[in-house]
Amino acid sequence: MPVSKNEMLNPQEQSEGTTMYEDIRVACCLSDAELRKRVATLLARFESAVIATGEPPDGYVFRVRR
Repeated sequence: MPVSKNEMLNPQEQSEGTTMYEDIRVACCLSDAELRKRVATLLARFESAVIATGEPPDGYVFRVRR
């Protein structure tokens, strides 16, 4: 199911004209093997939750089930 332009914007963007992401730095102390396993687990969970996708000019948008 395609995602409409209005659904791509979050409420903060619609009302304030801002984006919801900022330059946030994260540190990780997992070993290489632990990180590969964690990434695979999270990607599998994300892929199973996606119910719609879209491709606006500036990237991708995904709708996921709650």
